[in-house]
Amino acid sequence: MTLRRIGRFIIGLVIAIVLLGLVLPLIGIPKSHFLPPSWVYAKAEKVTGGRIVKVYNPVTNDPFKVGEHMYFIDYVFQAPDPVTGAKQTYNGTVRLTQELYQTSKVDESVPVRYEKTYPWINGVDVADAGLGCGEGSNILSGWLIWVLVSIVMAYIIGQILGKYGVQEDY
Repeated sequence: MTLRRIGRFIIGLVIAIVLLGLVLPLIGIPKSHFLPPSWVYAKAEKVTGGRIVKVYNPVTNDPFKVGEHMYFIDYVFQAPDPVTGAKQTYNGTVRLTQELYQTSKVDESVPVRYEKTYPWINGVDVADAGLGCGEGSNILSGWLIWVLVSIVMAYIIGQILGKYGVQEDY
């Protein structure tokens, strides 16, 4: 009985994900808002020039790597606002390797790749840099809302499948 419920939930989850993937873009919500930021960044095509505004290397808070440093740069770039189309300034932060960090300087220009429908998903477009760790690019950003919506829909669809699906006599 429990395996049947799990099976119905999984079937409901697949149906919910497909439905959300088809319906949300039709009602005006771009895929960049409900897919994981790393997937969106991998498909981002817009590239613009940015400028490094801060270079820093704090000590890691990982208790297993005491004394090690992390290497970051903060950068700014301009891109069209997805709603109005007017130029807007966006900020970004990206973690670098030590070698790349040592060659980075304040006021140096960097290529920035971003998603045109959601410029908050951005990163430095050079090897060993990539996706930023800012507002929209963060793993704990708005896309998790759609994961929760998918789970709720999967539960509801699973209940409907259980009620109207094939019934067995015990």
